Amino acid sequence: MRGIIRVCYNPGMEMAFGAIGVMLAAYSIYYAHRQASQAKTAAQRAQRAAEWARGQLGQNSAIADMTLASGRIDHLKELHVSQQWQRALDHYTPLRQALQSARRNHPSPSDRVQRDFEEAVSWALQMENEVGTAAARGEPPSAPRLNGTLNQIQVRLDQARIDLAHEYQVRGGPDGPG
Repeated sequence: MRGIIRVCYNPGMEMAFGAIGVMLAAYSIYYAHRQASQAKTAAQRAQRAAEWARGQLGQNSAIADMTLASGRIDHLKELHVSQQWQRALDHYTPLRQALQSARRNHPSPSDRVQRDFEEAVSWALQMENEVGTAAARGEPPSAPRLNGTLNQIQVRLDQARIDLAHEYQVRGGPDGPG
């Protein structure tokens, strides 16, 4: 037992143990730094994936809203042609709501797309007011003119839908095109 104690208290061994301790401490620091770096990279990847998923959900919702609005426009055009003005009045508010929802859900609208949505909502409100006023007076509004405005809205919706779908095809997944 004395031999073991003498070896442990040997000044040369103390230096060796000290050197080993320093090397273990240095390796522990290196390993901890490496693990932290990997954790940071993983967190950044997770954040990119979450942002991409949020964008995909927004894209899908916006496209669904634009498709719904386009269907409502088709129905309104039929009501205009058949001069069913009272029934048409019931369909302007849902059209505006679909347009507003598409604008809200669009993940990255350009200034042009924002302006198109705002104009479309404004035009739908103007048409509703015009049809309501004309119905109250007993005078039919101009169905071709109203449908022309609805066609303009529909063309802009179709372009926004195409642009949005193309944007996500080009960008691909969270780490780029894929």
